[in-house]
Amino acid sequence: AATSLGYSRAATCALSVAAYIRAIGYQAIPSLNGTGLNIPMAVEAGLGEVGRNGLLITKEYGACVRLAKVITDMPLLVDHPVDLGVRAYCETCNECARHCPAQAISRGAPSANGHDECNYSGAYKWHVQAKKCLRYWVASGTSCSVCIARCPYTLGKEW
Repeated sequence: AATSLGYSRAATCALSVAAYIRAIGYQAIPSLNGTGLNIPMAVEAGLGEVGRNGLLITKEYGACVRLAKVITDMPLLVDHPVDLGVRAYCETCNECARHCPAQAISRGAPSANGHDECNYSGAYKWHVQAKKCLRYWVASGTSCSVCIARCPYTLGKEW
């Protein structure tokens, strides 16, 4: 229920922001998971870093975030990626991988090789086996989120 509520709130926010931007004369396209990859865009915008669990980890909320975006032609200040130390921490932590019921999170080093068509090769990162993750979601009848709950950054790890 929390996952669905998070996405509903994200959709409401994206729609509201897009409506405002259009009202002041610019084009705006609200989007949740479509029209571009949210996590790479969020990293480029300086919102956080990608963790071993494949999710965005922010300073304020850890991995406990749902993303939405508004694509616009409105002139905006450009932000830049940040280094919060997430990659270095995730290299030794492995907490999300140890507790993943689907065993879909890599315990090894980051790689540029994806597991399947869900992970394109070329991005140097920990590739999550999305098919295994989704199969677990379907079998359990719920959106799992164990990797979010077990992440020390979500639990309030001090920066």
